[in-house]
Amino acid sequence: MKTIVFILIALLSATSVHTQEKGESITVSLNAPNAGYSIRIQSVYQACQSTFIHAHIIQPDPNMNYAAVITNIRDSVRVPKKTDIVKIYITGKDWEWSDQNDYTFIEDKREFEKITKGLTQIKPTK
Repeated sequence: MKTIVFILIALLSATSVHTQEKGESITVSLNAPNAGYSIRIQSVYQACQSTFIHAHIIQPDPNMNYAAVITNIRDSVRVPKKTDIVKIYITGKDWEWSDQNDYTFIEDKREFEKITKGLTQIKPTK
C-alpha cells in the first residue's frame, strides 16, 4: 500500500512539473538611470489569449549614492498558460527618455485595475 501511495505522489508531482513547463516565462526589462533602481512584477492577469502584467519601478534609496550609469533592471515570472498577447504596464518611472520596449507607462495602479477589471488574477511563479 505504501508503495502505491508513493508511486501516486510521484506521478502527481511529475504531472505538475510538466504542466508548469508548458507555461511561459515573461521578463520585464528596461534601462534605468542608475543601479539604485529595481523593478518588481506586482500582479498578473490572464483572459482568453491575453496576459496583463503590472510592474512597479522601485526608486533608489535617497540616502545612498549611485554612479549615474545606465543600468538594465529586470524581473521575470512564469505564467501557467502561454498567450498570444502580453501587455505590460509599468508604474514608478521618473526619467524622461523613452524605452524601446512595447511597455505602457501609467501613473498609478488604479489605471491597471481599470484595465483588468473583471479578469482573473493568476499566481505566477518566479
